[in-house]
Amino acid sequence: MVSAMRKKATDPLDSTLPLQEAFQKFDREFPFYLVAIDQIEKLNPKQIHSLIEVALQQRTQFLFTSTQSPQNLISENLRDFWIEIELPPFSYLEGKSLIQTTNPRTSEKECELIYHLSQGNPLKMKKIALQIGKKDTLNSSP
Repeated sequence: MVSAMRKKATDPLDSTLPLQEAFQKFDREFPFYLVAIDQIEKLNPKQIHSLIEVALQQRTQFLFTSTQSPQNLISENLRDFWIEIELPPFSYLEGKSLIQTTNPRTSEKECELIYHLSQGNPLKMKKIALQIGKKDTLNSSP
């Protein structure tokens, strides 16, 4: 299933059949499952449409995340199937707390920079703080 999803946007959408087979297997083995797809904006509208069609046929639940509103990513006839929840970015204090919990050696200036670079996105803040922590660990090794 993962390989079917990794097709390039220019590839023909012949990945629907393997997806249907995978979801049919899940339906037989699990009473409920959720497919989470992050950064839906990286998919093209045809891929999104194919995923939704499979979901409707197989009673599959999808959770899509995006930094954009999906309204410009999906066709108008599928918009009724979407529930959009907007999550605001972290405040600076929330971000600073997350950054310093992730990497306690992070300075105030680094917290400000990380917060600015991430635009309050907690996943990006954590990723950057972890990268800085790894760099600090490598630099402090004898």
